[in-house]
Amino acid sequence: MTMVLPQVSIIGTGNLAFVLSKNLEQCGIRVRELAGRSKDRVERIASQLYSVETILDFDFSQSQSKVFFLCVSDSAISEVAYRLKLPQGALLVHCSGATSLDAIEKGGADFGVFYPVQTFSTSRKLSLNGVPICIEANEESKEELLEAIAKKIGATPCFMTSEQRLVLHLSAVFACNFSNHLFMMAKRLLDEEGLPFDLLKELIRETVKKSLEIGPENAQTGPAIRKDYATMDKHIKLLEDHPNWKEVYTTFSERIMKGKV
Repeated sequence: MTMVLPQVSIIGTGNLAFVLSKNLEQCGIRVRELAGRSKDRVERIASQLYSVETILDFDFSQSQSKVFFLCVSDSAISEVAYRLKLPQGALLVHCSGATSLDAIEKGGADFGVFYPVQTFSTSRKLSLNGVPICIEANEESKEELLEAIAKKIGATPCFMTSEQRLVLHLSAVFACNFSNHLFMMAKRLLDEEGLPFDLLKELIRETVKKSLEIGPENAQTGPAIRKDYATMDKHIKLLEDHPNWKEVYTTFSERIMKGKV
C-alpha cells in the first residue's frame, strides 16, 4: 500500500532550502509554508515556487503541514528548534550532517534527520535524484515516512546513527571542501602565469571519474607515487614565494610516497 505523503513546510532561506523546496514540489509534495528571518530572501525563494505562504516568525501552531524541514545553519539549529511553535503531531526534521538527532528534541513533537550528501550553491540548479539522504528519527514510523519522501524525490535513503553521520560528514569535507580548496590553489598558480583554469578541466573530470570507477587507492598517479624527485624539486622551487602552498605540496607528496593516507 502506497503511503500518502503529507504537506510540508521549510524553515530557512539558504541553498538547501531552495533546492529541497523545488525538488519536493516537482515530485508532487506540496510545500505549504516557507519561513525565514529575511523578508527579501523568503520572497525571492517563494517567487520560484508554485504556491507557498511566507512566514517571518516561528509560529506554525495553526499549520496544516505535518513535516517541518529545518534548513538553517548548524549553529542555529538548536535555537530555532527551541523557538518553533508546531502543531500537534508534527515531525521536526533537521538537515545537518554534523548535528545529532537529539539537538532538536522538543516536547510534543517527533523529530528526525534528513541529510542530503551533496554540495549546494545558489548559482546551480540541482536535482536530488540519486543523492544519498541520511535518515534518522526518534520513531521507526517517522523513519519510514522520511524514507518515503526521499524515494519520492528520487533520492537514495540511507539509515544511520548520528555518530555514523558525523563521520560521513567529515569524509565529505575531505572529498568536497578540501579538494575544491586545492582546485583554488591550482587556479591561483595558473592565474599568476596568465593561464586559464580551463586547461585543467578535463584532467579534473578524468581524475574524479577514475577515482569513482576503480577506487581512489588504485587511481593515484603523479611524481610522488613514481618517486620522481627531480620533478618534485622543480615544483618546490616554484613554490618558494608561497610557503603555505609549499607545505601542502611537500606534506601530500611525502604521504603519497610512503603509501600513507
